[in-house]
Amino acid sequence: MKLIQNILIYTLSDVVPKSLAFFMVPVLTRHLTVSEYGVFGYLQALITVLTLLFTLGLNGAATRFFFELTEPEQRQKLMGTIFMLMSLNVMAMSITLLSMLFLLPDSLFTNIPLWPFYPFAILSAALFSFLGLPLALAIAEKKAVTFGVLQSTRTMAIFGAIVILVIWGRMGVNGIIYGYLIGALLVGAISLQQILKKAMITFNLSQVKEILSFAIPLLPHAIGGWILLLSDRFFLERLGSLQQLGIYSAACQLGLIMDLLMNSIKNATIPYYYMLLDRVDYVRELLSEILYLVVPAFLIISLIFTLISREVFTVILDQRYSSGQGIYIMIVFMGFFHGLYFCAIPIIMHHKKTKLLAGTTCMTALVNVLLNTLLIPIYQAWGAALATLISYALLFLVTCLLSRKLLLVTWPFARLLCGLTILFSVTLLSRFLTPSIGLTAYLAYKIGLLIVGSSLILVSFFRGRKTLHYTKQLMRDMDDGNVSFN
Repeated sequence: MKLIQNILIYTLSDVVPKSLAFFMVPVLTRHLTVSEYGVFGYLQALITVLTLLFTLGLNGAATRFFFELTEPEQRQKLMGTIFMLMSLNVMAMSITLLSMLFLLPDSLFTNIPLWPFYPFAILSAALFSFLGLPLALAIAEKKAVTFGVLQSTRTMAIFGAIVILVIWGRMGVNGIIYGYLIGALLVGAISLQQILKKAMITFNLSQVKEILSFAIPLLPHAIGGWILLLSDRFFLERLGSLQQLGIYSAACQLGLIMDLLMNSIKNATIPYYYMLLDRVDYVRELLSEILYLVVPAFLIISLIFTLISREVFTVILDQRYSSGQGIYIMIVFMGFFHGLYFCAIPIIMHHKKTKLLAGTTCMTALVNVLLNTLLIPIYQAWGAALATLISYALLFLVTCLLSRKLLLVTWPFARLLCGLTILFSVTLLSRFLTPSIGLTAYLAYKIGLLIVGSSLILVSFFRGRKTLHYTKQLMRDMDDGNVSFN
């Protein structure tokens, strides 16, 4: 099935760049001082935030409005209008930020000098922002390979340029920002080529107001998501210790594989979701049935990741990080709730209620900040993980309740609670035995827990084979364009 194929491709397109970033750590740390590597991390965060400001949520608008139009020419004009809006915003924001930099006193920039870091970071983010539109279009058109190539090109361009300048050019910290700029120039050129191939450059004033009213609330939504994902490191560094921060960062790096997989599933299923919401009359009943397949699938995936926690830490990480296994499990649970959140969010996007989305994410981000300030001083890294888990569970619950007001989809909450109980119980049982009992017995025990846990989850959600058969047939017909939307 094309859906499964696309999920695998999206997963690889996320794994490859993140793997490259992971393997670049020992390379760069050998050629940069600790403070220079700190500049590298700072620039990564700065360019990420600036890119959010430049894109203005227009990528989400491109994916959403794509499915309202059926004619290729209409879609090309839509992409042209969104491209013009993004270009105007990029120019206005760039001029404003660069002007502010030169008006501010140099004394504000003590650790990282003003020139060339901040102006080059602004220019790099401005160029990177254009990549979002081809990525959104690739998702809408179900072109997972194109998405993967573009995503990987960005990472390889950045790290390739930095490696050449830092290692071979021996430019030190300057090689980082020049490498970012060179990578951005390459990515910007590729992005513009892709946009001009797909878009008809125009400026449809009748669409602008609707596009902006949808897109602008996605900016605080994206910033809130950024806070949810990264604020715990900030608080742990100040309220905990560097050792705890190191253990937590390592556990998160491994546990976020679950979140990466959930994100890949989201990218692969978004086109199907919007097609269903736009054109299928019985979508409420259909989505309710599909949840009886999706939720147990997510639970079983989570079960697999939790059962291998000890093996992951033993093989990949040093013994000094072994205390992070429990944190890793909580991050896996966080990824599970994030995956369920992805099931509810398209309904809000479809009804164009992005202000609700922004409010929900910002509220949850505030809760996350409060939990971090309360839990980290007491429980250190465990407190940070618990704050993240609670925040994402709350984000799913609130978003789910809001989406149900827009489209009364029946969520299997009772079965979900039962599945979580099974998942939690099996995870606890997996901690009782260690490889010291013998490798064969230990593997048999783990495999047995996986089989029993998965079977119990499937039984608790089982509603007959009809739902599975019908869903597979519907997605196959949607891929072929043969589905009857009535």
